[in-house]
Amino acid sequence: MTYPNAISKPAASPTILLIGGSDSSGGAGLQADLRVLSSYQLAGACVVTAATAQNTGTLVAVQPLSAKQVLTQLDAVLDDLTIHAVKVGMLASPAIVRAVAGRLRQLRVPIVLDPVLTASVGGALLAPAARQLMLDHLLPLATVFTPNLPEVGTLLGLPVSSLSQRRTALRCLTDLGGHWVLIKGGHGTGKRLLDLFGTRSQTFQLTATRLPIATHGTGCTYASAIAAELALGSTPQHAIACGHAYLQAALRQPLILGKPAVYCPGFPVAINAESRHWRGLNAV
Repeated sequence: MTYPNAISKPAASPTILLIGGSDSSGGAGLQADLRVLSSYQLAGACVVTAATAQNTGTLVAVQPLSAKQVLTQLDAVLDDLTIHAVKVGMLASPAIVRAVAGRLRQLRVPIVLDPVLTASVGGALLAPAARQLMLDHLLPLATVFTPNLPEVGTLLGLPVSSLSQRRTALRCLTDLGGHWVLIKGGHGTGKRLLDLFGTRSQTFQLTATRLPIATHGTGCTYASAIAAELALGSTPQHAIACGHAYLQAALRQPLILGKPAVYCPGFPVAINAESRHWRGLNAV
């Protein structure tokens, strides 16, 4: 291939490996991940772990792929593409957790692990038998682990209502091997949402005003924005802060889907890779 008026062959586009489920409504899952990467002007390679039949109000059915099918996709991508970061979402089954962990151990790039246990509309997306496997085999590999409050409660069996309880939960997750842990507070109560994040030695808080809307795909969006930032060289601390700012901006330019209306994070205007307007809004 020739490149007219070019001195040399262009560099490969930064690429993020997205591992997760397909959402037939388009609001969450891999579809939401790709919207984020579009805003960041990054490439996304997709490894599908399960097909879900769902809309903005109901999870109708879940069909996991086999671990062999997932590995075939992973190997095809990794044999060809240079991966700059990985975002892991829905894994569905114990066999897929083991398969994905085996391949990710071979990579030396940032990994964001979003432990998708249930759909926002209700219904299980990860088999109970896979939960401990995820903590044992994937959590230690993750640069950033991004559970929401119900997921933390389910994984640890601990209450997470108060800030002190969330601090305890964060310490437990770092003791289990988590490097940076982000406990998302969107399922909390009150007008102000509080996200707690940090490491074994330091913690930080991010806050936002609760919007009076029903949402779908916020967790996928948040985690994918963090992965995008890590791929571009941000530190985990700055990536989490920028991911939070991205989500708030995307919710103010939403995609409105379904009956009744559900708000999915949309497309904040991306100027270029160096001057995305949401970056630095909540920098820590």
